[in-house]
Amino acid sequence: MNFNPWHLVIIAIVALLIFGPKRLPEFGRYVARMLREFKSGMNDAVDGQRQPQTGDSPPIDASAAPPMSTQQDGTKSQQLCQQCGSVNEYDSTFCRKCGAKLS
Repeated sequence: MNFNPWHLVIIAIVALLIFGPKRLPEFGRYVARMLREFKSGMNDAVDGQRQPQTGDSPPIDASAAPPMSTQQDGTKSQQLCQQCGSVNEYDSTFCRKCGAKLS
């Protein structure tokens, strides 16, 4: 199917009739904001996967640490992810950094 500029004109006229001249700019701003947020979220997700481990500290061996740590008063405070070693809240089901299921 060929898509030419006349199709865009027809879509614009239909949108103008449906939303009206006052609501159309508001709707355009809303769609642009949603696309911007979606794009930044996708970039954050891609950057998180591509980010190499840097720094002077050696990689964390999460399997050597206990899955949950306990404070002195006996309450559970946090748990380590077995895959990436990041610290998560004790009531978390999934890792906030890599998304892996926590034990």
